[in-house]
Amino acid sequence: MIESINEELCTGCGSCDLCCPMDVIYLNEEKEKAEIRYLEECMTCFNCELECPTEAIYVDPIKAEKLQPW
Repeated sequence: MIESINEELCTGCGSCDLCCPMDVIYLNEEKEKAEIRYLEECMTCFNCELECPTEAIYVDPIKAEKLQPW
């Protein structure tokens, strides 16, 4: 699951936004920085972390599991 995006390292290139299959990351054009929008949708694919040219994104290798209702 995405743990953090370091705003100091983020250049606003948008590669993380484009490569996220679940649309978890949003490029805030006003701030020119990436933001985590839908954290609960993250499937821990590591695409954003791997594609970030400045290593501003950290993805925890353990996906948070939702409790089953039964």
